[in-house]
Amino acid sequence: MILHHRIARNYWLHVRLRHYPAFAQSIGPAPDIRDQVKLAIQLVWPLARSVYLLNGVHDLSYRQIATCVGVDVSTVELCIADALVSMWTICDQFGEAPG
Repeated sequence: MILHHRIARNYWLHVRLRHYPAFAQSIGPAPDIRDQVKLAIQLVWPLARSVYLLNGVHDLSYRQIATCVGVDVSTVELCIADALVSMWTICDQFGEAPG
């Protein structure tokens, strides 16, 4: 993983993720699941956001994404996992699970 991606991920893991309850409160007491997922994807570190969208929206394989963004497949897997953690963490604030 390139150094600036590692720094961004560490910031997300050690600082930003701790503030998710406050971010969740900013979208109201009972937001739609789409709003929760949208917020979660906005909050995750930039490479993870891009990788998740390339996979989920554009339906690219992990290998295609790795080639496109210039990282290895294991980094793509890590990004997808972080995006899912972000969604689960936000949705847990409202007692819902993304499906």
